[in-house]
Amino acid sequence: MKRHLLWAALVVSLIFNVTFGLGYLVTNHVLARLQTPEGRVALVADQIGASEELKRRCQAIERQRVAARQALFDAHGDGLDAFYAEAIADEPDSAALERMIDEGMVLHRQMLQIDLEHFLQMAALMTPEQRRHLAAIIRRENLFPGQ
Repeated sequence: MKRHLLWAALVVSLIFNVTFGLGYLVTNHVLARLQTPEGRVALVADQIGASEELKRRCQAIERQRVAARQALFDAHGDGLDAFYAEAIADEPDSAALERMIDEGMVLHRQMLQIDLEHFLQMAALMTPEQRRHLAAIIRRENLFPGQ
């Protein structure tokens, strides 16, 4: 009897460890996909039932979006440095800081415009059902740019 209990405990422990290990591997796979823009697109594409061709095209659009945002940010990167330099000055110029904030808001709007244009390019490739599903994911996961 004791031997049967020991074997049962061993089997339950083995099942628990295998289940835990598989869960760990799946979670790490999903997290690894979330580390890159292309991985995030692929993950969402899988959730909306996209074909491999649609996934590939959306990933290409995402690469373009990331490159466009980076180019815009790089072109205005000095403004951020100037803002912080002014903000930590012994006597910061409030008017200059306000102008820099206004410039930053223009940059933010341009980045949101890039996001919208690329989103619309992706959405144009999808079926109406896929677009509805995508909108639900974006809303549920709070993925809208700027939030």
